[in-house]
Amino acid sequence: MHPILFSIGRIRVYSYGIMLAIAFLIAIHLASKRAHFFNVPEVFINNLVLLILLSGIIGARALYIYMNIGYFRQHRLEIFMIQRGGLVFYGAVITAFIAGVIFTKINRHSVLDTGDLLAPFIALAHA
Repeated sequence: MHPILFSIGRIRVYSYGIMLAIAFLIAIHLASKRAHFFNVPEVFINNLVLLILLSGIIGARALYIYMNIGYFRQHRLEIFMIQRGGLVFYGAVITAFIAGVIFTKINRHSVLDTGDLLAPFIALAHA
């Protein structure tokens, strides 16, 4: 696979990011369609997945910054430059999991049912 699919001027479109986005969209679609089997509203799943995406990105970046704090103390503006890389997978998993559980409890849905619904699609998207 080519690391860069194409470039438009200085903007580069990376194959990893495109494949990750496609996997995420397919997982959202499939989970939304199966939500009624778990007595979970489709709109709740869509909101939950959006929260999981945002909290995952924030957690992944936060852990990367924490692990490289010496560098970022000297280059503070680069904290927000995720286009240069610097995301830690397990930082995303931890924060997305915590945010998902809290959001599910706040909306009075079963954490176990929601987890059962999402687990196969999370594995599919990750693969």
